[in-house]
Formats: sequence, C-alpha cells, structure tokens
Amino acid sequence: MLTLKLNKIYQYNSPFPVLNQSPIKNSNPILAPLKSDTVSFSKPVISFRNINYEDKFSKNNLEIVKKIAEFAKTNNTNVYLIGGVVRDMLLGEDINDLDFLIEGDAVEFTKQFHSKYPQSEIEYLKDNFATAKLGFNGEHIDLASTREESYIRKGIPNVSNVGCSIEKDVKRRDFTINAMALKLDIDEKGKLRFIPIDITGGLNDLNNGIISATYDDSFNDDPTRILRGLKFRLRYGFKFDEKTQKMQDEFLENPPIEQISMARVYTSLREKLFKDKDIAPEAYKHIIEEGLYKLFAPETLANPNWANRIKEACEIFNVKNIANVYIKMLDNNVIKDVINNYDGNKNPSNYDIYKKLHNKSNEDLAVYYSITGDTNAIKYYNELKYRTPLLNGKALIEMGYTPGKQMGSILDNLLKEKLNNNSIKTINDEIQALKMYN
Repeated sequence: MLTLKLNKIYQYNSPFPVLNQSPIKNSNPILAPLKSDTVSFSKPVISFRNINYEDKFSKNNLEIVKKIAEFAKTNNTNVYLIGGVVRDMLLGEDINDLDFLIEGDAVEFTKQFHSKYPQSEIEYLKDNFATAKLGFNGEHIDLASTREESYIRKGIPNVSNVGCSIEKDVKRRDFTINAMALKLDIDEKGKLRFIPIDITGGLNDLNNGIISATYDDSFNDDPTRILRGLKFRLRYGFKFDEKTQKMQDEFLENPPIEQISMARVYTSLREKLFKDKDIAPEAYKHIIEEGLYKLFAPETLANPNWANRIKEACEIFNVKNIANVYIKMLDNNVIKDVINNYDGNKNPSNYDIYKKLHNKSNEDLAVYYSITGDTNAIKYYNELKYRTPLLNGKALIEMGYTPGKQMGSILDNLLKEKLNNNSIKTINDEIQALKMYN
C-alpha cells in the first residue's frame, strides 16, 4: 500500500478538527494517495474528513452547485468542483468562484443546462478549449471539460482527448494543491454529496506548506506557472518542494524568451502578483532576487530595495492601479529614463520642481519617487500641483494683451512668480505681478 508520513505540518489556523492520531489506512486509491504506513502529527491538520461542505458556500452558491449536480446526475455525467475552490475550502477561505469540471463535453453540457433552465445565460462557449461560462442566479460559473494538453508554443496549449478521465485531466494541471477535486453526487434521498479526489497528493502538500508541480515539464510547457507559483508561495507562506525549485532554477538558467508569450507574462504580473498591495512588494523582491525577470528580460536594472518605497509611493500619489507602477519598475527603459533625467538638485525652486514634474501622471510620479527618493515629488503633488495662476490666456486677451509668444512668456513668468512667492494668492495679486512684465 502506498503511504504517507507528515514530517512537517503546514502552520495554519485550521477550522477543522484534529484527526485521531491512530494510524490512518487509505482505503480509496484515488482519495489522497498515501506515501507511508501512517500519518503522525500533534497539530491540527487540513483534512477532507469531518467537513460540512455545504456550510462553505453561500445559500445562493449552494443552490447552484446542487442544480448542476442534479442535472449531471440525470444526464449520467460526472461533474466536479476543481482547483482553487477546493483548495480554498480546505484552507477555510471564502468561496467566491465556482469552477466545474465536466467529465465529458462542457460546451454541450452548458447548452443542455441552458435548455432546461432558460433563465440561465450562456456568456460564452469556446469549442477550441472545451470551456464555457454560464450566468445563473446572479453568479458567473466556469465549466471546463476534462482534457489533456500538449504545448506547441510555450504557454499556448493544444487541447486533446476532450472528455478524458479525471485522472488524466488533473495530471496536466500546474500544482498539486490546485489539482484536488470534489465529485458532486445526489444520493437516493436527494441529498448533495461531496466526494474528495486527490490523485496528485495535493492534500499532503497543503499540510506541509509545499508547492509541487504535477509533472516534470510543467514550466517548460508554460513558463508563467513560475509566476503563478510565486503567487501561491507568497499568499500562503509556502515554498517549492526541492524538485519544483530545481525545475525553476534550471529553466531560468537559459530561458527561451523569444518563445514565451509576453502577453501572458504581463497578465500574470498584473493579475496574479501586483494586484494585491500586500503581496506586491514581496513579489517584486522575489522577481529580482530569484531571477524571475529572465522570463521577459535577460538582465535587469531593478533594485529589490525599491519594493517598500514603491508601496509607499503608490499610497502617497493615490495610484489607482498599482500593478502598472510595479510593472514599470521592472522596465529597464523606464528606469534608465528616470535615472538619466534626474539631476540630483537638492534645492530647486518651486518653479523648477513644477516644470520638471507637471506633465507626469500619478503613476509616473510614483515611479520617479520610487527610483530617486526625491521628496520634491511629494511637495509637487501636495502643494505645487494646484498652485497655478488663476489668470489664463483668455483673461489676458480681455485685458488687452496680444496673443503670441510674448503672452506665453508672460504667463510662464506669472507661474514662476506665483510658485516662488507665497504672497500671490488672488487674481488681484496676479494682476499686480503682471505689471512687472509690462
């Protein structure tokens, strides 16, 4: 019998009860494959056992799950909850997304479900990937067919064997903790049942705080999985197992940048790593220190010590999309431009500060400050940005000034005077200042 011994227990405040410490026999070859004769532990562990699955869903989501399960039952189709929803359920996190795996054709399943429940809405059907999206009870539901994949180009899968067994499907997924499933069934009394399936050992890795690739060529097939792995390491405080870490290190020794989809890389950076303001600084450090930047550039000018200042800058300059700033802070051309144009003047006039920075967006101000540490950027944003003349070209024409270069010079001198002279506050003050230029 295959067995498992838990030497290191994932440090997590589990909502689930501690299992009996007596040896646990594995009676199901699909459910949680074991690697030793016993499971021994003294701390709470994460387990499929003794979970009230229904309590993990909102009332609305539970109704959706049951409707899908009932429909699958009447059509003799196996249906599963798969991936993140199962992982998060085990970790006691909120369940927001519903991802269903259909052991068959998910596109046809969705069409037939819509025919039975016309109040549902088909949002899309993708025959080439055998996936569908359905709107039902106010929720957006993802449905995918079991399938196998091969990779002609890195990150771009070629789907094959649609409707294959779940055993084959989970083995092509990224990490073991995302390859766990719950088979949905309806018993003879009409009660919804959840049957755990863990073919790749995800539960064991979850307990040990480990991120393990499901197969040896995972990063070669899709290099963006390296970034996805970083997301999970930071989110849960996990680490790669020795084999997966070696896979990453070897791939990054000489990554084929020309074969990697830059669109997928930047989507991963934007959506997986830099969207969360709490994870983003650590993600930035790891990308530089571990050499993950080699997925999109052979070398980097980025400095991991900038990470915390980027977070600070995004708050100071009220950046709405912080991911844009972090991505710019990995762009060698952006970094070069800021460094080359920074004069290091420690005592510039207010006018000089304004002229240097007034064309920069909040994101660009954050980038500039993150690289240079120039506090004049904060002064500009908080004080000088809005201290511009009340008089404009139209007002000057009405006062008898002639349009042209001279008027531009007058307005610029007025701006300079107002920025450098705190006593100019009203229109009358500005009119008095204008007299100096007549």
